[in-house]
Amino acid sequence: MAESSSSAQSESSSAHQSREKGLADLLEEYDSAVAKHKFELRLVRSHPPSKEFEDSQLEEYEVYKKYQMTVHKDPESKVTFSQFKNFLISSPLVEETRHGVELGSFHYQYILDGKIIAVEVMDILPQFISSKYFFYDPAYDFLTLGTYSTLRSIYFIQQLSQKLPSIQHYLMGFYIHSCLKMNTKLSSLRPTCSVQRLTCVPIEQCLPKLDVSKYSNCVMTLLKLMRRPQARMITN
Repeated sequence: MAESSSSAQSESSSAHQSREKGLADLLEEYDSAVAKHKFELRLVRSHPPSKEFEDSQLEEYEVYKKYQMTVHKDPESKVTFSQFKNFLISSPLVEETRHGVELGSFHYQYILDGKIIAVEVMDILPQFISSKYFFYDPAYDFLTLGTYSTLRSIYFIQQLSQKLPSIQHYLMGFYIHSCLKMNTKLSSLRPTCSVQRLTCVPIEQCLPKLDVSKYSNCVMTLLKLMRRPQARMITN
């Protein structure tokens, strides 16, 4: 009887593991044939600008403007098209292709029913993707697009690394400890951080060191090959 019970538990555990879905399974299960809404992703080169980007940059700007005014409370006079171009379009990078992977500056557009609802501004480099900024239409705040875009980018890196193995990391930019809007990088990712000797330790051990100075900051990267996303932070 004991052996039968143990065997049943083992089979149940195996069945559970076989049903467990990976990141690719979760992101690819969208079926456009039966979905009520059409969702698509579009990667467009922003500098030098591709025709696709030139055709969509004004629509992007309107989303950016709403995001800055609603989420960051910027006055309308500050969120000009010129400021948008200087902040998120201008780039020193040039076009390059390695092993079928296009490198340079891009905008990753999230499109729902033909309408841009979010954009991740990124640089694709030989060793990592650098996420420069992410903005979205505040009307879709309930979708938690910031977290979704992070998972999408990890999956994107996994795809790129199959062609160009040197691409290994997802650079999320600066984390400023006193900025409440950046706390989502900790709450949703549960990262590890590197404080001394570039040794990764749990984020709980890093926070007291970041608390020492009000304006402590660090650079956060996600290791793309981790089964569960983890981050490494290097303090300045």
